Amino acid sequence: MSHEKTLEEALDWFNDKVSSTVSSYRNNAMKHLRSISDRIEELKTAAHRFDYSDLKDPDVYQNYSTTIYNNTLDTFNELNVPENITYNIIDDFNNELKNKVSSYVNMLAKYLSWLKRDRSYKTKVKNLDRALTRLKEEIHNFENKTMVSYSEIIKYEKVSDDIETLIQNVDRKKFLEDEIESHADEVEEISNTIEKKESELTWKEGEKEGDGMERLSVDVHGSRIGGFRVFFWTPEIFNRHINKLFSEGHFLALISSFFYMLLYVSAIIMF
Repeated sequence: MSHEKTLEEALDWFNDKVSSTVSSYRNNAMKHLRSISDRIEELKTAAHRFDYSDLKDPDVYQNYSTTIYNNTLDTFNELNVPENITYNIIDDFNNELKNKVSSYVNMLAKYLSWLKRDRSYKTKVKNLDRALTRLKEEIHNFENKTMVSYSEIIKYEKVSDDIETLIQNVDRKKFLEDEIESHADEVEEISNTIEKKESELTWKEGEKEGDGMERLSVDVHGSRIGGFRVFFWTPEIFNRHINKLFSEGHFLALISSFFYMLLYVSAIIMF
């Protein structure tokens, strides 16, 4: 016996069916993300040993060290490990993390080459280098193991996303229909006004008769009526006739001006 379900019920049913499979992959990904977060904290700790910002007059090497510490915080403090797991989310996080690490490595190449010349920084440089290596290894394993494994459940996430999108579209459609219905009286009043004005106004030219109508222009903003204006529409035959009269009148005005100028010039010559 078939039973029709609402979209919300269908989504709950589907998620319940695949929850055990999806959960295991997501838990594994979350575990690996926590490991990456721990490696980032280790890197910050190693960089903290380079901080000499409390010194009033640090030397050149100490300035370089403080720059490394500050850049480490600037690079990784804004990186947020995702809490809600989907393949697209962890893929975006992985790409962002790799870009930050690449930029960070380029920065270190500039300053560590100088610090390695001073023995007092040798241990600090090694610790920072180890922490960075562990972070890069963790990223490599995440990309080539965890994400490859996680890709097996993309099809389930796709179905779930499609159902959620369909629910949103249905809700949006219902909202728009309710908005249109709420303005039904206004639309009916406008329609009645247009019909009434069209039936009242006529133009006559000679023995021919054409319709001249008052019309209404309505501005629609989204699902709402933003405003309207009333204007008078004249038939094309009337417009052609008016333009012809204006043209003939303009021509006659030019001729009369010409004769007026001749009389004026003649008067000057004679007197």
